[in-house]
Amino acid sequence: MHSGKFYVDGSYFMLTNSKTSILTYPIGSGDMRYMLENERTIFIEGDAQTGYMISGEIPEAGAISRANLAEMLLEMALAWDAPRKHDASPQQMNVYGQRIGQALAQVIKQQTPDQNTWQQAELGMTSLLHSLNIAYRQDAGQGALHYGINHCPLCAAADTSGIKNETETAHLALRAICQSLTQAIDPTLQFTSREGKEAKHVLTILLA
Repeated sequence: MHSGKFYVDGSYFMLTNSKTSILTYPIGSGDMRYMLENERTIFIEGDAQTGYMISGEIPEAGAISRANLAEMLLEMALAWDAPRKHDASPQQMNVYGQRIGQALAQVIKQQTPDQNTWQQAELGMTSLLHSLNIAYRQDAGQGALHYGINHCPLCAAADTSGIKNETETAHLALRAICQSLTQAIDPTLQFTSREGKEAKHVLTILLA
């Protein structure tokens, strides 16, 4: 990745040859008292050839503390579902999602100036799905990109992390990421999602 600077939602972010820091959020203990334990910083790394990855680390712990995007969305939801913060949870998760989606879009647009917005949107969605650590199927046709996934990535992460009560709130942030990603790349693009039988999901980008 080349060096540079880009602007998202009132903040400047530095794009370096290694990774881009987007935001930092608190990590709690998960008990009823919600004791703040640490903070995790979210990064974007990669390039246009191999794709981009959104992951996070606790700064003091480094790579050993790395979490994927699905795990981080659950942690964020837990942080904002804590006592005295519950009413702010949906709004804050939407803000987090927008910042992540916009940041990924800006990195892609900066690094792929020769690609059209359709190609950039495809790169953004595939990078997002890889960051969620989920298998998917991709189909294109009739002015739309379709991504099919057999299992909800947030549900899978909830099973392994033990954060099982926050999937609904985490879904708000995931949808905000997808919407803000496509809109930041091209305001004429539309994102839709639907859930089918047996927890199968279809994510679609429409070319207006």
